[in-house]
Amino acid sequence: MRMDHEQRPEFRKGTVDFAVPKEYWATNPPPSLTLSYHSVEPPASGVREPKPIKFVFALDVSSEAIQSGLVRTACQSLRTILFGGTSVDGSKIEPCFPPDGLVSILTFNNTIHFYDLSVRPFVFFFGRVDDF
Repeated sequence: MRMDHEQRPEFRKGTVDFAVPKEYWATNPPPSLTLSYHSVEPPASGVREPKPIKFVFALDVSSEAIQSGLVRTACQSLRTILFGGTSVDGSKIEPCFPPDGLVSILTFNNTIHFYDLSVRPFVFFFGRVDDF
């Protein structure tokens, strides 16, 4: 193990994002690579500003997953990723989710459940998994 393991987030986290100066921003695709439909807005040119990362967490909530403890472990891990926490030895765990990132959570068993994560929680039932 490297000596600087604790100081290097790229060794400890699944992904790491680095803020870079504008000259490293991606450029918009050339007009020849645009979509096959016509937009009312003119094609973008030049560099494009970075967008927040979007994350989708899909959790199996079947009775087997609940009984095995998979759902509890996944939810605890997700809570730690998003908000931080305390490890078993009492040390503080910092959240490793980007502050401007966007989150979507869905659960599935024989149906798919989408969640509205706004102020008042609400579950959207989309349909049976067998229907897909």
